[in-house]
Order: sequence, then structure tokens, then C-alpha cells
Amino acid sequence: MSGGIIFELFVGIVSLIMKDLVFIFDGDGVAIHAWHFARYLEQECGIGFSTTQGFFTGVFQDCMRGQAELREELEPFLLGWGWQA
Repeated sequence: MSGGIIFELFVGIVSLIMKDLVFIFDGDGVAIHAWHFARYLEQECGIGFSTTQGFFTGVFQDCMRGQAELREELEPFLLGWGWQA
């Protein structure tokens, strides 16, 4: 069984710590339902789904399959989202 499949079968939580920020990604939707997380980003952080959609439907899928490194791929998107680090 490949690492990507194991990751998807597992709860799918990947955490990334950048300074004082912690991002938790729930790849299979067990812990965080996508629409709840999207609503949280919009209401609490002012980051609309149309802004984050490119990341979650694009390169994040590669990260979930182990084909890209989340830490490297996320940083340029955070800058585009106006995230203060």
C-alpha cells in the first residue's frame, strides 16, 4: 500500500507550524467538514473560498498523494491570501 493511500485512509490530519500559526488539514473530511472549514476561513480570517479553492483543488491534492511537499507548496499561497506571518 503506497504512502499516499495510507495517508488518505488515516484521519488525514497534516499540521504545519509556521511561527505562531498552526494549520491543520483534514484530507478525508472526517475531523473537519469542508464547508465548515471554508466558512471558518471566510468568517474568521476574511479569506473567501474563491481565494483558497485553487490551492485545495490543485497542489494540495498532490501533497495528499505524497507527490509534493506541503510546507513548500503552501507558502506562496499564504502570501496570496494576505496571511500575516
